[in-house]
Amino acid sequence: MSEGEVAVATSREEKLFVADRIRSGDGGVLRQVQLAVDTSLSQAGCKQFFLFRCILLKKFMNKLRQIIADNWQPALIIGISTLFIVGLFWFKLGSLTIGPHQSELSYAANNANLNLVANKPLNLPHAALTAVIQIFGSHSIFVLRSVSALFGLLAVWLFYLIIRSWHTTRIAFMATALFASSSWLLHAARLGTPDILYTALLSLVLFGIWLKKGKWPSITLFGLAIIGTLLLYIPGLIWFVLPGLFWQRKRIFTTLNQMPLWLSVLWTIAVLLLVVPLLRAVWLKPEILRPLLGLPDHWPTIKQVFDNALAIPRQLLWRGPKDPAHWLGTIPLLDVFNITMFAVGLYAYWFSVKLDRTRLLAAVSIIGFILVSIGGPVKLLILMPFIYIIGAAGLALLLQQWLTVFPRNPLAHTIGTGLIVITVALTSFYHISQYFIAWPNAPETKAAFIRQ
Repeated sequence: MSEGEVAVATSREEKLFVADRIRSGDGGVLRQVQLAVDTSLSQAGCKQFFLFRCILLKKFMNKLRQIIADNWQPALIIGISTLFIVGLFWFKLGSLTIGPHQSELSYAANNANLNLVANKPLNLPHAALTAVIQIFGSHSIFVLRSVSALFGLLAVWLFYLIIRSWHTTRIAFMATALFASSSWLLHAARLGTPDILYTALLSLVLFGIWLKKGKWPSITLFGLAIIGTLLLYIPGLIWFVLPGLFWQRKRIFTTLNQMPLWLSVLWTIAVLLLVVPLLRAVWLKPEILRPLLGLPDHWPTIKQVFDNALAIPRQLLWRGPKDPAHWLGTIPLLDVFNITMFAVGLYAYWFSVKLDRTRLLAAVSIIGFILVSIGGPVKLLILMPFIYIIGAAGLALLLQQWLTVFPRNPLAHTIGTGLIVITVALTSFYHISQYFIAWPNAPETKAAFIRQ
């Protein structure tokens, strides 16, 4: 055998010998080396993973710190404002009057359980909550009025978000302060009747704004479908929901085509579940269709419609409704400052006719005016949020003109803004005093409520 063959044979034997050692389980050298390498790699991987997590945590904390630094002041103001509004809506909620009003007792009795609500589901969101509260055994006037207060608080938030979408934060805060402290809103939000639901029309406007902006379109459309379906239960609001959907039909169909299949299925099921009780109630009791459509029980004469139409500006501007359960005396629904801002706001929108918001406000005002004029179940309160929205445009124009006259004078800026803030504060104080002091102590108010 040649030397080369001997070397090859020896190499084969060594390989077989190593393999035999590995199979024999006697702690072969290769196994020990492999374990050492794996351990080293594992430790290095853990260090890299831990370092990566530390870097992510540091970036997150820096981002969070920056967000807090940039937004702590608005967040603090919003928090304090929310607490103040909660105090407005719940302070002496059950004891400001000597007892409940007859309309509150009748409404609670008509919605004492969910079967009664299902048979006549008018004002479903408010009625269902009222029924659930009574099912759990709570019949106190404070708890029953809290349902309206919750919807009032929601209306204030919706109002703020709408104004913030169209104007600056400063204007949004001042306009919301006027809206939230309005005695008109306080009367509706602090009484155990469903009148406050007419402010829910703001939700349809807000979701329409979000849909137009295209932020989270699928989720926005899902929310719009739920809100729009619930609004159908409120008398007269169908005349706002259907034209609104028709107006936004292109965006709606575009979003539906882009929506994931699972969300489309969920959207369809949710809408069907919400609309079935309404269809069932109309099928069993066709007479509830008239109030759902916002129509009166008997058609008014032309003279009655004309008188009702004239009563709207009269109640707003110089002589309020003679209804001691909902208002003080016959003072107008709007004060001098809000009337002025409303007029200035109309002037501002007159020169912005092409804006979508101008057309929206005009359409809502016209439909609401017609529904109130025909004398159906729709209350004048339906126009109230949009009057204050137009007033917010008046505030914005007033402040803009002042800053235009003094563009570089910080003292003039401070004086102008301060004067407007003081006027807003005095107006809010006037309405709060009117509601919490003058109204409950009026003899007509005491006579209108039932002493307990």
